[in-house]
Amino acid sequence: LELSAGDLGNGQGEETQENVQGSQPRAVEIRPRREGVAQPGHPRSHESQEKRPAEDETRGLAELLTAASTAHLTTPAGTDCRFDLSGRSGNAHDCILDRPGKFSAFPNTEANISPVDGTAEGMIVFDGSIPNLRIGPLRVPVRCTVKQGSIGKVEGGPEADMIRKVWAEMGDAAVYNIAQLAIGLNPAIYMLTGVWAQDHGAFGTVHIGIGTSANLGGTTKAACHFDGMMYHPTLTLDGRVVLEGGELRI
Repeated sequence: LELSAGDLGNGQGEETQENVQGSQPRAVEIRPRREGVAQPGHPRSHESQEKRPAEDETRGLAELLTAASTAHLTTPAGTDCRFDLSGRSGNAHDCILDRPGKFSAFPNTEANISPVDGTAEGMIVFDGSIPNLRIGPLRVPVRCTVKQGSIGKVEGGPEADMIRKVWAEMGDAAVYNIAQLAIGLNPAIYMLTGVWAQDHGAFGTVHIGIGTSANLGGTTKAACHFDGMMYHPTLTLDGRVVLEGGELRI
């Protein structure tokens, strides 16, 4: 296994926004797109794709994340995790650079938030992909037990073994931090292929960022930041269902 800084993040995360705020440029990150084999994910119909612009959905969901105090995430694969969002602001990565200092990664389209550090509790099961470690689409789900905002146990197949090894070699407890809750909202991306920017924006998926959260509104700085994706998520904010089985309910 060969890993570069781009595979793991630089400890500030691959979605860094803080670097552009001071100088006030507008920044977009463009990564290559790759066709992949369809995974058992959430294909969105062409009819529903045209109902509402993706930027409206992204900004609207980011506002709901900002207003919420709690989030509850579940999936058919076994995810069942709760997050405290009190006082945190949602971020809209809508690929629309309409003001100085704004950051977005193309074609990634997502709404995300950094939960209050140390508060996430439950089980997170990645059954989609983990692009940052060159793992790509998962053959065996990776199960992560979460207590007091950190991952305490990682179970699964070879992919889980790789993750445990990489984290252990870093010698940094902060790499286990639950840093980010994010919803993919690009209607043109409906499968997970292992390509970083595409997978983050796959419509109707959720990904959890692990490690650094300081660049997303949190307080943790870790040796790395990477993300794991999941299919068919249901997300409730303060008891209101906003995403059900991968379909938006806003």
